[in-house]
Amino acid sequence: MIDKQARQYLQEMDIDVWLKRASPVSKSMPPSPSWPLVVIIEPSVLEQHLALFKGIVAAMKLEWADIHTCSAAHYPEASDAWILWADPTNTAPKHPKILSCDPQQLATDKQAKRVLWQQICAQILN
Repeated sequence: MIDKQARQYLQEMDIDVWLKRASPVSKSMPPSPSWPLVVIIEPSVLEQHLALFKGIVAAMKLEWADIHTCSAAHYPEASDAWILWADPTNTAPKHPKILSCDPQQLATDKQAKRVLWQQICAQILN
């Protein structure tokens, strides 16, 4: 209940608190997408190394359809998912759940794959 002083103030401001609002304030916001993994990679690079990244995702026991891929320009900053930053042309932002890799190195260097897999095992799958 609004007290008398508050009601008078609202009337002076020409505010009617009893009017129905066009959109209810209590309307819940849609939930933000919940992905287990977000891969930051340019589309052309992903196309070139698709089998490699699908293998990484499958090794993590995830389905390709359940993850999110996007370019650095569309990085979902509010995401709470693990981030695999596979864009060496853009510096990865500070994020507590981020792993970086270079797709070209992963494709040609077995040691780079081992290093990435060790990071995944130690930080994500532990």
